[in-house]
Amino acid sequence: MNEFETSTFFTLRCTTNNVQQKLKDRAAKFHWLSL
Repeated sequence: MNEFETSTFFTLRCTTNNVQQKLKDRAAKFHWLSL
């Protein structure tokens, strides 16, 4: 992989992690609301 591909890969990975974390937080909130 060249430098551009590497940076793009890491950007996508960070973005995916952020989205997953937001979904987890949202799911946790809905879970508490439904208790």
